[in-house]
Amino acid sequence: MFGREDPQLYSSVGGMLSGKYTGGDVNIASVKTALGVDDKTYGVVSAYSMGLSAIYLFFVIVFGKKTLGLVLPAFKDDREKVDIDLKIENHDSELFLGLFRRDNLKDLGKALLLTVIIIILGAGIAMLFPKEAFQSVFILSISLLSIIASINKRVRAIKRTFELGTFFILIFSVAVASQVSLKVLSEVDANLISFTAIVTFGSFLLHVLFSAIMRVDTDTTLTTSISLICSPPFAPVMGSVLHNKAVIGPGIAVGLFGYAIGTYFGFGLAKMLLFL
Repeated sequence: MFGREDPQLYSSVGGMLSGKYTGGDVNIASVKTALGVDDKTYGVVSAYSMGLSAIYLFFVIVFGKKTLGLVLPAFKDDREKVDIDLKIENHDSELFLGLFRRDNLKDLGKALLLTVIIIILGAGIAMLFPKEAFQSVFILSISLLSIIASINKRVRAIKRTFELGTFFILIFSVAVASQVSLKVLSEVDANLISFTAIVTFGSFLLHVLFSAIMRVDTDTTLTTSISLICSPPFAPVMGSVLHNKAVIGPGIAVGLFGYAIGTYFGFGLAKMLLFL
């Protein structure tokens, strides 16, 4: 049974994967830091997760609509939603176009300054706790402070923050991928990759189950699922595959909500798994 030989390892891996599939790569890194997971385990789990996510991505794009259509209702068109989401899709198609133009630098500077302030405040809060709890408290503090900041209208009015965040996420993803050793991947840990596969596809099946219970349509289920497992920038991709612009907005919104709660969910689940 998973975790019997090393409950600390599997609870941490479960927490990291839950953080990733609730939010994204940023959340799995945050949970890793908060739990103090070693770099080797983190690299292996990230590599397994990327590979399995690619398989999941292929499945939902090629077979997802027909398969889920057997158990979920069809999407009902809403012309008003289509018009709103068309703007989102057009905006996404020009995601990084002109991001660092001179007229955007003021807003980008505000966003970066706010980020630095949140990091400083998070570090200050963490310093009030015992040294061994610094990393956990620091990560959870900056996550909470970021959520609080997002409530402010002036913060939400800062332009191009989504694109800037996505830009840094891509840089982070490349950095993580560059740390993965082919030698490590060749020495596959059967238990660990099986555990990762169960979490990856199990989260998708749970998503479909709850969608069936709540009678959520096929297109919305697929778009929100891909946004959670692969990150919000994939929502427009799924919308294009489905030829349905109306589901892009909800897909991005659910993914962004996952970013906000992913670290807390993953950290909390890891701690809870230790008691099971």
